[in-house]
Amino acid sequence: MTRVPFKDYLDPHTIRFASNRPPLRRALWQVMLPLTRPGLASCFVYLLLVSWSEFVFGRTLMTSPGHRVLTVGLQSFSSEYQVDWPGLMAAGTLTLVPFVVLFVLLEPFLVSGMTKGALAN
Repeated sequence: MTRVPFKDYLDPHTIRFASNRPPLRRALWQVMLPLTRPGLASCFVYLLLVSWSEFVFGRTLMTSPGHRVLTVGLQSFSSEYQVDWPGLMAAGTLTLVPFVVLFVLLEPFLVSGMTKGALAN
């Protein structure tokens, strides 16, 4: 269902005919990739976030403590009767650092994707 609205806009043969018939590879790299770059960046960030914080998979299927994801490791800071709050907050902050760096690096692509259709130039 989500593929149907984009079918006409991102059809490589339609773009190829509209741009004086350049080779298909050139049409893909010079026309379609710049159009889809903001969407690809946001999908990359979302998929990384989902796979980074996958708790259920990491808790049930990973048996070795060395292969567990960070969210399962954060659970080790709390026991039945006490919680190591300073350690938990420090580890939680360290798990967020890669996402902050990734957002800073990909922020121009995300903003350009939001403003590309809103501005005339």
